[in-house]
Amino acid sequence: MALDFELISLPLSALLAGSLAGGCMLYLSLHRQLDQQLLLRGILPVFLRQNAVLAILAGLFNALSGLAFEAFLQAIIAMSLIFSRIHLLRLAMNSLTEETAGDSGARHLYQLNIGALAILLLLQTSASLWVLILIGSFR
Repeated sequence: MALDFELISLPLSALLAGSLAGGCMLYLSLHRQLDQQLLLRGILPVFLRQNAVLAILAGLFNALSGLAFEAFLQAIIAMSLIFSRIHLLRLAMNSLTEETAGDSGARHLYQLNIGALAILLLLQTSASLWVLILIGSFR
């Protein structure tokens, strides 16, 4: 019995798109109400790591099912998730420490990093929805 990779790639891509869209909506609606340390050190790293693993798995199954362009797009999404976790999240954490409390420049840098993270999250969500549309159009 052969494993049909297309049956796995579509639900994984849908799970990635749903997870990114849901996380994007939660982040944009709750980022002002949540504690910044909880957001930066607890919620966002887990969210970004989970979605990077989902993007890699979905891209792998898309490549195995012969959807090379969709696999390439999901690899780009995975790399951007890793970039946002390593660089943007770390910059935001470094600009929001006890040593920089009360420093307006550090506060502006924090807001800039959080804004860049939000924009990148919106772009990742739209790219994953586009991949889902592309996969659905080839069926």
